[in-house]
Amino acid sequence: MTGIENKVFELVLGYFSKINAKIIENNGLFTIVIPNEYEKLFGSELKITFDKKIFDQQECELMTPGSSTFYKIIKSCIDFGPATITKINSTTKVNDVLRFYFYIIFESVRTNTKLFVVDVDMKTRNIMNLDDIKLESINNETIELNIQSDSIDDYYISAIEHVEKLMKPEINEFKKLILNLKQNELDNINEEYKTRKSEIQKKSVIIQQKPNSSNSLNELILENESIKNDMRKAYDLLDSKYSITVDFALIAAAIIV
Repeated sequence: MTGIENKVFELVLGYFSKINAKIIENNGLFTIVIPNEYEKLFGSELKITFDKKIFDQQECELMTPGSSTFYKIIKSCIDFGPATITKINSTTKVNDVLRFYFYIIFESVRTNTKLFVVDVDMKTRNIMNLDDIKLESINNETIELNIQSDSIDDYYISAIEHVEKLMKPEINEFKKLILNLKQNELDNINEEYKTRKSEIQKKSVIIQQKPNSSNSLNELILENESIKNDMRKAYDLLDSKYSITVDFALIAAAIIV
């Protein structure tokens, strides 16, 4: 699996474990038996995979940041904020780590999403890189942890600053894309405005050559004001249509011991 596929795997299976769903794995195909209280959200049973090859061969849902079930998990995580305790399934020794899962949403006339994981060393508060480390869930009751709330805030600040720094080029690219789309539509509006103004001017020349044309000129003035109002409305709608928001949603956390 790639780095992002590993993170999706951890988050999805970690979530289903957290809600006490029964997880049955058969060569990369997962059957998830959903507890009664979550059937309204997911149905009674899911068949999912994290492997594109299995998805092509089996009737199941491929778990990716854009999939329907993944979106439901994200929304549920945002609402309830589940946290899990896991351990490293290897001989690698590290300090306890607090892992934050961020779901980053770029929204405008186009939408983009990204799952981002940040590991913070709970002793040094440094950012860690545990991408290649395999994790396994453990019973929360078997581990005693004493974490102060202000320390959690410090870990979170370190994580969000790291995410914002790494995401800055991608955010700028998204903004550039949206602004280019906005400029294209603005050019079209201005071109239409020029055409309508030109028609007004032509009408004005013709009317002024006719006797008793005061009524027609008044109508032309009103038409010109109407065009100006239409333009102002179009500009206002354009600003609203192409507004850009970037949301860093903390959807879950895991303590790695």
